[in-house]
Amino acid sequence: PAPPRRVLKPGEVPAETIDAIFDQIGKTLPPVKRSVRQPKTPEEAMMQGVGRDPNGPPPPIAGAGHQKAILAMAKSFKKG
Repeated sequence: PAPPRRVLKPGEVPAETIDAIFDQIGKTLPPVKRSVRQPKTPEEAMMQGVGRDPNGPPPPIAGAGHQKAILAMAKSFKKG
């Protein structure tokens, strides 16, 4: 005999249904293509790690408050 089914709450979806949906999604979505191009310089590799395109537009100019915060943080790291 089959095991008794659990009574579902309103709006709840059976686990089998969710598994079937994810299986179908996995079959229909094409695989994600990763960039084959490797960074040419260490700076370019660093920019990729941050998510910026080194050949793209320059980063936005920081405001005065941000610059003060960065300088204060840099001073806190100085030894002396």
